[in-house]
Amino acid sequence: MRRIYSGISVVGGICIGKVKEFAPRRLPDAQVDVVRHDPAGMEGYNSTSVLYRNGWDDAQKWTAAVAATSFLTTALRRKAADELGGPAASIFEAQQAIVSDPLLEASVFSKVDDGVPLLQAVNEAICDIVDGLEASDEEAIRARATDVYDVGMRFASTLAGIGMISTPEGHPIGMLLPPGGPPLEEGVLVVHDLLPSELVMLDRRMLLGLVLEAEFARSSIYVIAEALGIPTLVQATGILSGLVDGETIIVDADNGLVIVEPHEDEFRDYVSRILKTGGQTFYQATKAIMEEARRPPESLS
Repeated sequence: MRRIYSGISVVGGICIGKVKEFAPRRLPDAQVDVVRHDPAGMEGYNSTSVLYRNGWDDAQKWTAAVAATSFLTTALRRKAADELGGPAASIFEAQQAIVSDPLLEASVFSKVDDGVPLLQAVNEAICDIVDGLEASDEEAIRARATDVYDVGMRFASTLAGIGMISTPEGHPIGMLLPPGGPPLEEGVLVVHDLLPSELVMLDRRMLLGLVLEAEFARSSIYVIAEALGIPTLVQATGILSGLVDGETIIVDADNGLVIVEPHEDEFRDYVSRILKTGGQTFYQATKAIMEEARRPPESLS
């Protein structure tokens, strides 16, 4: 059934593709003892669950978590610089300052001194900072909340024994994404919200467009989306309600519109516009036409 939603344009343009959903990561549960099972194909790789070695105190775990988080942040900066350019890379330079912020450490260990387990203390400290930033009247300050939460995710995931792996010798260290992670097929990504690291880690070759349900201050997400150069809308309220992975979707970021399961005439009109403007490659647009042509006629009504 055809549905239409409005949103706020971040990057203009038009694209047509299949819906790809991605559940963003959230801070892991604050468990003292974490058992991590290697996902399929990753057996034998070492993870940051090494932080739970017997005899390690909270100070040692924190030092290791800072080192791991700093490493990952540097890796993200390099990836952003190589693929998206300086403005995107500068986001992770700023995040590196959060990693080593003595105020964050002081907040964490203030809670630890009160008897709060380290992982829970990290979660609480991050959420306290995020809540304070989001309560600001200044947009520039509110925008920093996303970056703090992003760094906090890497800290907490490291301490929980997830999110980072050291692969066999000769292979790079990287981050593990959970089940329901980024799309492995070409399509339009539709999510409630995203963290800067999640957006940078996505395979840009698979992204035809991006639709976010949440409202954003002009944050790092905007900078990265602009660098990606794909049609992007935010604040598409209600779009995830009833959305099905694989549905046909049109993102008209020039007019702030998202159309799910368009009518046939509407679909062909947008394809024609894409081919005239070069918003998608000829191959992508032709592929979309062929896929739509194979569908039963009633699905276009």
